[in-house]
Amino acid sequence: MAAEALAKHQGTLNLDGLTSLSDKSIEALANHKGELHLSGLTSLSDKAAEALAKHKGDLFFYSLTSLSNKAAKALTKQKGVFYEEFE
Repeated sequence: MAAEALAKHQGTLNLDGLTSLSDKSIEALANHKGELHLSGLTSLSDKAAEALAKHKGDLFFYSLTSLSNKAAKALTKQKGVFYEEFE
């Protein structure tokens, strides 16, 4: 899977051009060690948020328009800095 290969990239991983990702892809990307830019995503499922909560590094989202309470709570467990601007 391409996401697994990308997760092995060292340094910042900028995927801002992607507007959607499957939960399986996000689970793979959550293993990336470093900044993870997913600013093109407009939503995250609860499962995706739970996976990203395990990410070791900063997360960047600037296009999320909705996030469930469960997903938001999961992301509070993330150890890096979480950047988001809700519209």
